[in-house]
Amino acid sequence: MVRSFGILRTELRRSVAPSAGGVLVLLTLGFLYLISGPWEKGPTMWTAQWTSMALWTRFLLVFLWPLAVGFGALQGMRDHRSGMTELLATTSRPPLSRAVRTAGASALTLTAAFACPVLLGAIHVHTSDGHWHTGWLPLSLVGALSLVAGSVFGMGMGKVAPSALTPPLLAAAALMGTLTMQQAQDPMAGERIVPLRFALLSPANGPVRDVLTTFSASVHAGQVIWLAGLGTTGVALLVAARRRARLAAVSSALAAGVIALAVLPPTSSRTYVVDTVMAAPQCNGRVCVTRAHSSRLPDLVGPAYQALRIMRERLGDQAPLTMNESTVQQAPGTVRPRSRTTLFLYFDDWSVTHARGTDLVRSLIASGLAPTCLSPEDGSRRKIREIAAQSVAVAWATGELEPLPGTLWSRDEAMALAQPVWETLHSRPEQEQRSKIDAMRRAAFSCQGDPLGALTKGGQP
Repeated sequence: MVRSFGILRTELRRSVAPSAGGVLVLLTLGFLYLISGPWEKGPTMWTAQWTSMALWTRFLLVFLWPLAVGFGALQGMRDHRSGMTELLATTSRPPLSRAVRTAGASALTLTAAFACPVLLGAIHVHTSDGHWHTGWLPLSLVGALSLVAGSVFGMGMGKVAPSALTPPLLAAAALMGTLTMQQAQDPMAGERIVPLRFALLSPANGPVRDVLTTFSASVHAGQVIWLAGLGTTGVALLVAARRRARLAAVSSALAAGVIALAVLPPTSSRTYVVDTVMAAPQCNGRVCVTRAHSSRLPDLVGPAYQALRIMRERLGDQAPLTMNESTVQQAPGTVRPRSRTTLFLYFDDWSVTHARGTDLVRSLIASGLAPTCLSPEDGSRRKIREIAAQSVAVAWATGELEPLPGTLWSRDEAMALAQPVWETLHSRPEQEQRSKIDAMRRAAFSCQGDPLGALTKGGQP
């Protein structure tokens, strides 16, 4: 044991592993703490929930993995740079023993480097009342494995091609590959440059869109098979002395890639699955949220029941009866689920995430009376008209026209459209008002026509 520890300590002193680990830690923490990005905003920020923390640290592998490959190639050139290749070939120690010890030092350092931001994130999530579950562990374990496999593969390539150009070329190729495949892994990506099945060979996942979605078991299995084959190829290249042995080493990675592609899912619906633990409903009567957002339930119950009561008074039997958080991931160009009997909540909406009290009541009424067809980030003219229609609908329910929460970028335009429509509607008899509201709701729920136009011209744009 003491002898093994001494050998490991010697390997750490002689290798670039400590430097590589330090660079990876500083780069990761610099991104997460110093650079403004989606990982620090909204309900999907990396310190909010366990799954989002694991996915955001995996997201940064788009930069970390190429560095691990490049540092591994530099390490693999050590014997060639020192001029000891022929001397080591004459020693009695088996080449596999030397390769395993060298690779082990890098594996230990890179695993510790990846564990540092994960542990920091775990502390943040624990202190922010994130709900513990084990579903995030495979995400982080595969991430650590990817760094080890990439580094060992780089060592093998550095030994086979001991040129000063090998480390930067390998790192650049890995960076280009991970960037391309990361874009294709995005669940909201439109047209993909490479098929999703091939993109999943990259350890760097796309941006985190919600806290309820994670990778399926087949993704974990396929990635482990691929990375294990890549690491095995690296070790085989480290010990191979002849061309035939090197070709056999490369064939193991190719075989692992073929098997992995057969295991990896070809479609987004089979790649990304709802985390059933975090999506479990937590209810207070007729108001339900997922376990991931159960801390919001106490603040949500009062405004939710008030909004349901107001809509019941104005719509009667046509009003929604319950309020549930949606667990459906919205694909590009699709319309969010909608129901006349259930008001669906989305915590990625600013008006729900940040609004409180009366503002939250008005936001919920707007979603219940006239759910929008376009995403919250849409900045089109049609979206502004949808917001204007919601503003008029809320004014009809509450008796006062005010800008809706979360519409700062479009407030003036939406209010300019809503003001004359509200004045005209408010001046009509109650029966005619209800008829116009019903026409607006039909347009909103069907996403056909124009809800604002329905209040003035029978639903035509």
